[in-house]
Amino acid sequence: MWKLWRIRTSASLFGMLEGRTRYFYIGAVSLQKAGKQYIQNNLRDLNKVCYLAPHLLDGHWQLIIMCPKDNVIVCLCSLHRKIPEAARNFFKDAFKVHQLTTFGNRKKATWIFPKTRRQPNGNDCGYYVTKNMLDIVTASITKNWMEVFDDPTSLTEEELYELRNSWATCFLDLYNPEVDYDVADDEA
Repeated sequence: MWKLWRIRTSASLFGMLEGRTRYFYIGAVSLQKAGKQYIQNNLRDLNKVCYLAPHLLDGHWQLIIMCPKDNVIVCLCSLHRKIPEAARNFFKDAFKVHQLTTFGNRKKATWIFPKTRRQPNGNDCGYYVTKNMLDIVTASITKNWMEVFDDPTSLTEEELYELRNSWATCFLDLYNPEVDYDVADDEA
């Protein structure tokens, strides 16, 4: 997955906003300003079609997708929750400044809340965010969010097992790149 992300992000489609943005909107005003500036700088400097921003609040991961050219912000949540108002305002304000300075657009961004795959428990949200990110990058999804993410069923045990294995391999590759884990599994 890591290799796929690096390959795909070198194209002009996707940018990644690091998870550190999740703390900016609940902190002090100076921290909120820094967070908004971080988003605005990345939107301006990276010049991608969509930006993926995994977002953690109160122990639950959601995926925020910002698409500047379409003036759209998407929230994918495996519990089908709306993003909290403080977080929504944080992303909206950062996005609004970028839209105004880059496109001269004064219209409010459209928020979209598709009914994505629903987790059956309270502890798999990170895997669901990962699966959504992988699906988006692999299929180069940049539009039609309501149609693409219109499956409220849970991931099967097999899908979740494969996702966990892929992530484990990804982390092992990052920390020990000399070993080819796929070949090692085949030889075992």
